[in-house]
Amino acid sequence: MVENKVPLLKWVSSSPDLSPIETLWHEMKKVLRQHPARTITELRQKLQEI
Repeated sequence: MVENKVPLLKWVSSSPDLSPIETLWHEMKKVLRQHPARTITELRQKLQEI
């Protein structure tokens, strides 16, 4: 807002940068890529551990 001298960010409202869950998903994917699961049961277990 110009009248309050607050700078506006040039991001769209649906930007992943504004969604904290995106950071969590990214970190979970990194761990899973290093130690991939072979079964659905193993995947569930690994996700709970992460």
